[in-house]
Amino acid sequence: MLEITIKTDNNFYKKGLYETICQMFNENDFINIKENVHYEIKHHNDIKIFIYDNIAIIATDAYKGTAATTSDSFERYIFIKNDRSDNESVIIKNLFYDVTKKNGIFYPKDIGKIYNKKHSEIKSFHKLSLREKLIFVLTGKGLTNAQIARMLGCSEKSVYNYKKYLITKHYLRSKHHLYRFATCIIQNTLIQQYRCWVIYNINIVSKSPYHHD
Repeated sequence: MLEITIKTDNNFYKKGLYETICQMFNENDFINIKENVHYEIKHHNDIKIFIYDNIAIIATDAYKGTAATTSDSFERYIFIKNDRSDNESVIIKNLFYDVTKKNGIFYPKDIGKIYNKKHSEIKSFHKLSLREKLIFVLTGKGLTNAQIARMLGCSEKSVYNYKKYLITKHYLRSKHHLYRFATCIIQNTLIQQYRCWVIYNINIVSKSPYHHD
């Protein structure tokens, strides 16, 4: 089943997302809709999507048996979708197109293919390295650059450079935007139950209406 949860106070945004979701999925596939903020849809895979004002997070490939903890983050697949579009509606639609595919990054048996440089999807997704994941997760826990540097045995400058790389490569607005990315994931207990996280940078102004093509 596919579950979509909207986490925003922007009513324009909620309305736009409702219209887009209804366009992207077959009416007969909807199982439940709660106040236009939570959708349950028939799907070939177990996927959860959390959409915030400027970020969307997709979680798939659930842990079997023992529940995962935050410390398991370093062993996960963490991807950031490389999308240069400045139109949030295009990014949202691309997100839904991606999850409706029956193969590729959102299909558990195909996740490993992302490591094959010949695989076409490698170009559109950036897989975080171990050091990037460590810095990303520790940032989400609220640690400062100095604290992260001490934990990793490196300089504060190295931590700063890793963050700068993530910010510039993925068109984030600032270090605060990166912090928002990280905290949205680390503080969401439902996301922690999944092995694969994919982050989409929506990069919208939270008080603006949701624009359609």
